Amino acid sequence: STLSFGRDSLSWGESQFANLALSSTSKPYEYFSFDIPFGEKIYFIWMTGFLKDSTETGVDEEGSKIITAHRFEYQLTDWFMFSIYESVVYEEKFELAYLNPFSLYYISEVTQGDYDNKLGGFDLVFRLSSSAVYFSFFADDWDFGELFKPSYYHNEMGITLGMRHYDFFPGLTF
Repeated sequence: STLSFGRDSLSWGESQFANLALSSTSKPYEYFSFDIPFGEKIYFIWMTGFLKDSTETGVDEEGSKIITAHRFEYQLTDWFMFSIYESVVYEEKFELAYLNPFSLYYISEVTQGDYDNKLGGFDLVFRLSSSAVYFSFFADDWDFGELFKPSYYHNEMGITLGMRHYDFFPGLTF
């Protein structure tokens, strides 16, 4: 188990450039997190970060938000890893339900009647000898009742698909 805190841009996912849920391409923010391995194949991560919008004159308090997220990774076989994650971005206020690392944020948000920004997705990673193929799916505020209506504007998503080949040439990854 590891407990961490600091100021950085956390990155969750297989891409070395930009991931969909948490990415090193974002502005740094203060955070605290912990991770817990459950044996050799299961890994759980939880974090809370304090997001601030900067203006020319300093920090915009109106733009201050909190992000809370958790991620569950399962190394099913030596060559296949599956992860699922969920996060919520909300106004800077005390939300006990969101600080519980093991609660489902989607359910907490719905039962509280809030309109916080809930996000979620999953990653699939296939490792074959000296290569890795990865697929990530990210959903933002999905309304499952309107899932198959193409005219509904609120269901937003992102997809990342990539491949990495190690030692393409000696010491070069492609």
